[in-house]
Amino acid sequence: MTVTPLIGSDGQIQLEITQTIDNLAGQISIDGNDQPIIGNRVAESFVSVEDSDVIILGGLQEYNTRTSESRMGILGYLPVIGDSIFTRKFEEDERRELMIFVRPRILPDTESATNYTEETISKTPRIESEVRPFMESGLYPPMEVEESEESNFFNPRARNNN
Repeated sequence: MTVTPLIGSDGQIQLEITQTIDNLAGQISIDGNDQPIIGNRVAESFVSVEDSDVIILGGLQEYNTRTSESRMGILGYLPVIGDSIFTRKFEEDERRELMIFVRPRILPDTESATNYTEETISKTPRIESEVRPFMESGLYPPMEVEESEESNFFNPRARNNN
């Protein structure tokens, strides 16, 4: 999701929002190698709201049809009559929609932004334990970095210092 905010002199917030979802849509064989087919759905919105109003974004829907069958014990595996009498085949349609809730806030300076972020993070223990390490290290999930030649290979700052 990409959000480009514009704040008017009257405090009105205009947001240009682009939502993108990529998913595995299937596979294709090229020269005997299976290659993924990536499906892509994009929704673009332009909205105007007041400070702290909530925006609900939807429209990124996915439809799937799932085919299933159930057999009545061993009788369902009998040739000819098992498939027709003791096996039930059905299709199930599934619809999924991604809903995103956005609440833009105008924070006048860096200190206000820092205080608001700290307050928000401290309200939820799970966010506290997962987000704070990410903010400090830039790694998610948080990882312990061992000081060795192997770990320095993947860490350009450590390699430059050696």
